[in-house]
Amino acid sequence: GTLGVFGLTAAMSIAREIEVLLNRPTLLAPTEAKQLPILLAELSQDIESTVPTQPPPAATDLDAASDRSPLPLLLLVDLPSNLTQSLTAISKQRGCRTVTVATIADAKNYLATAIDDHLPTAILIGMGIDRQESIGERPLFDFIHHVARQFPERSVLVLSDRDDIQQRLEIVRHGGKFLGTSGLTTEQIFLAATSLLQPANAMVKVMVVDDDLDWLHALPQLLAPWGLKLTTLADPLQFWTILQSVQPDALVLDVKMPDINGFELCQVLRSDPHWRHLPILFLTAANDPIAQQEAFNVGADDYLCKPIGGGELAQRIRHRLARLHAAQLP
Repeated sequence: GTLGVFGLTAAMSIAREIEVLLNRPTLLAPTEAKQLPILLAELSQDIESTVPTQPPPAATDLDAASDRSPLPLLLLVDLPSNLTQSLTAISKQRGCRTVTVATIADAKNYLATAIDDHLPTAILIGMGIDRQESIGERPLFDFIHHVARQFPERSVLVLSDRDDIQQRLEIVRHGGKFLGTSGLTTEQIFLAATSLLQPANAMVKVMVVDDDLDWLHALPQLLAPWGLKLTTLADPLQFWTILQSVQPDALVLDVKMPDINGFELCQVLRSDPHWRHLPILFLTAANDPIAQQEAFNVGADDYLCKPIGGGELAQRIRHRLARLHAAQLP
């Protein structure tokens, strides 16, 4: 599982074959004994020849010296001029910044060159609002997918005066969110947009419980660039004490652990008034449909399998937090 975290899926498969051979209760057959050094050589070669993909560098906090956080930034893309002006005015009154661009291409260029607190907290894109012509769906979907992959902590909200279920589905499938603007005031659109705001440089506290020590040691460095501050725990018997001390924003659990398994920990939290709404994700090496169903039965929000990249894991965690935040709005 630890090799899979770093994308070494072939090495992980070889390591599992070696593990099966070494765990045999009887002596290896001659053919198996000959196979073992071959597998070890293949494992070594695969690890040495693989160049790990580096996560994006952590954002530099330009405002640390002044002891303040930058204001949230909305990137407005291809919106009607009257709506752009109204949203800009409301944003200024409510303590938000705005940047306006005319096209998807301009938005891509802005994201490619913006740094630190000039990166948008959320992106609003118009789709055929109050006019006959609009951006094509394919460039829009490609852009949403690009943002979801490269900037998982940023939300994309597509505004449209057409309430089409197929359009909604495609936007969601590519990682965006849809808002039908028909009958909505500018104030309501602004409130919908700001419900997505989560400062990109705000550290999210995540607690991870897993008995795989190597994997626990690798995780903090893997996820830190995405604004996740990890607390790792290998002994589930200390779970409640550490939970109360850390007060995490989200929890990641393994399924099989000594003394107390992940399902039992999830049930304990879902029965506690204070912790019942805590986002809980299961992350395990076992791709077991029965275990997955059991996880959801006991109250899990998500079920993921190793190997998984740091960006994808960070995105799934932040999506759960965004849904929780939206559900708490009046």
